[in-house]
Amino acid sequence: MKHLLLLTTMFVSMSVLGQSKVSLGMIGSVDVTALSPMGGTMPSMGYQSGIRVRYQFTKVFSMQTGISFVSHQLASGKQEIDRSGWQPIVAPSPDGLQAFEVNHQIQLLKVPVLGSFYFGDKWKVGFTTGISYYHTLKVNEEQIRYYESHTETEHSTRDTYRGFSESVWGALGAGVEYQTRRLSFRIEPMANYQLLGWSKISTLNLTSLWSVGLNMAMFYHF
Repeated sequence: MKHLLLLTTMFVSMSVLGQSKVSLGMIGSVDVTALSPMGGTMPSMGYQSGIRVRYQFTKVFSMQTGISFVSHQLASGKQEIDRSGWQPIVAPSPDGLQAFEVNHQIQLLKVPVLGSFYFGDKWKVGFTTGISYYHTLKVNEEQIRYYESHTETEHSTRDTYRGFSESVWGALGAGVEYQTRRLSFRIEPMANYQLLGWSKISTLNLTSLWSVGLNMAMFYHF
């Protein structure tokens, strides 16, 4: 984390020293992430939005960093008690419990350090690679239990976990960019894979394996 913050500081310093090569931008994306809650693997739809600082070293090569807010929704669906597969940790089952459901809302901060090689003039094509650091802000968990004698939910519990997980991801993507004198627009499908990850709460092992998504960014050139 200290190294990523140092790189971010370097980019800000570059902004002061070389205004003509610096771009500020906004990014948004939608993705599918494979999360591993408590021993299973489930796909999760998510989105991110954030700001970027990009420094153009040459006509072809640039680097960018920034910060993004990331959100994922993970739902187990209604799970019958006798069904094999993913089984989250639930309280001891009383008589008549037929099924349960566990939902998670996961909120994270992302700090990327990415390098891009894009070729062309007004229309450009190229690729991006680098690493990203993720810090979990909080996880909201809801457990719902269904009973034999009721058609509606009998009981639900909600818990919130904060700041318990960090991870480092590798990234690789390729896309197209359209550039004018002051603005550029980039669309870039991106694949990510978790390289390192650790958790401070052993009872909620929410790790991620891979992610694929579509990034859309707009930059303003000074």
